[in-house]
Amino acid sequence: MVVGFQSLNDDVLALVIALISRRDMKNLALTSRTVSPVARRRLLSSLRLKAPVNNLEFHNYVLEEDDRQRIQYLHKLTILCSLSPWYHEPESADVYSPLATVLVRARNLWALVVSELEGQLATEGGGVLGDAIASVRGLRELELDCVATRGMALCERLTCKPSVVRLQALSLHSIPNPRAEVQPATLAGLEILRNASAITLHNFQLICDEEEEVPLPQPHAYRWNRARSLSLKNMDPVALAPLCPNLGYLQVAFWQADDDGSGTTYGDDYHYTRTAEFTDDVHVACHLRVLDIYNKVNWNCEKSQIYDTITLTVRMTLPVVLSMQFHYGDTTLWTELATLSKHADARLRYLDVLMHDDVSGDSDAQVWLDQCLPLFSDSDLLCIRLRLVDQIDRVIDAEEFESMVDDEDELVSDHWEDIQNEAPQVIAKAIPSLRYVAVSSGYMVENDAAPGGSSFRGQAQWWRVVGDEEGSGVAGSDQGSRSVEVDEEDSEDAESGEGEGLIEIDEEEGERIDEYLRSEAFAKTLKL
Repeated sequence: MVVGFQSLNDDVLALVIALISRRDMKNLALTSRTVSPVARRRLLSSLRLKAPVNNLEFHNYVLEEDDRQRIQYLHKLTILCSLSPWYHEPESADVYSPLATVLVRARNLWALVVSELEGQLATEGGGVLGDAIASVRGLRELELDCVATRGMALCERLTCKPSVVRLQALSLHSIPNPRAEVQPATLAGLEILRNASAITLHNFQLICDEEEEVPLPQPHAYRWNRARSLSLKNMDPVALAPLCPNLGYLQVAFWQADDDGSGTTYGDDYHYTRTAEFTDDVHVACHLRVLDIYNKVNWNCEKSQIYDTITLTVRMTLPVVLSMQFHYGDTTLWTELATLSKHADARLRYLDVLMHDDVSGDSDAQVWLDQCLPLFSDSDLLCIRLRLVDQIDRVIDAEEFESMVDDEDELVSDHWEDIQNEAPQVIAKAIPSLRYVAVSSGYMVENDAAPGGSSFRGQAQWWRVVGDEEGSGVAGSDQGSRSVEVDEEDSEDAESGEGEGLIEIDEEEGERIDEYLRSEAFAKTLKL
């Protein structure tokens, strides 16, 4: 039986509408009697406006409809800033009153995004906006951009309890300092963070009063107990991870601000970094499933100022999955990481390495294979994945990447051909405990959710490593993983020398393995 489009119920229509562009959705809302109610609700569920220039127009649009449906459908509101960062024209004291009225009446609003918050609050009448935001109670997601003194004071007044909180201080282009100063106790004591399961903090500098001897809040006094995911940019994870005893995923980015490498947005912050205070008796702050580190500081130096911070973060979180990148000259850091992987309490089972070439023209991947990989020979690693990208600074948008997916030649760079052919065998032979190898080349693709602003995307080739004891599984039970059966045909291929101990598996199975090794279910199998 063929079901006509017009006979579909609203729930099914809503799923269909979600797959089309916003422009097509608007056309359907204006032309189709059947789809119009569903499309209209979808369009009105997420709105954007420029404040304060469009405040009154937005107020009239949302509230002056007879049936008041627009305000009922509003679930997410994004407030962009129309003010120039260099010049503010005088505004009337009630310029934000129309927008404040909408916020107060939007009872079904569950997501709020505010850009250039500090500038908007500093505008005459901006306090009205702050009061309205503070009064909103039902938010599940809150994102505040450009938070400084006024923004932090507002955060202390918030009455909502969102599960997702994103706070970003001044941008990298702010003058003179791209990071906003904040008292550690103030940040740690924010109620919105104590109730959030996913926290993002970018570019805050923890500064204490000169008379304070202890620069950081004690974990037992301030706990973000509900936090399962923490994303930091240009902030010290050694200082903040102890506040999250139940953390499973930690994402960290260290960003270089000056093109000549003379200065960075992270480092030399002795007021709050505890790196120098740690000795061999570092206490475990939390047992991480995934530690994802993006380091764009001092590419060609032998000893970066943040290497100690990275090493200590690994020591205090005991990650199951470590995602890192390799810059030419990072051998000192990788030597320390390899040593940590052999510690009695180490839980590292999956190493995910991003490779790229620097200006010298030397292959970073080859340097890592020759100098760093052998250091992990005595570890308990079960999987190693290499991600290869030509230029880490060349970032493409998602649409351009999708256009390349169907063309394998576009995703596989000729530059990496030798490495892709050589690496699986080299890796498998170097690590006796290894059970899986993956290699992929691709591009850095725009990703606003990532601290670095982009993330790697590409197609991966996966292999199962076949050892002498065929059928023994991914690892013994003492290593805490599940067994995987190897069929007879695969065994014959391996014994005949084809692949020399490697059996290629399809990408779908590889993705399943990747997902499992990153999961809480796998982490629970490890003996702590």
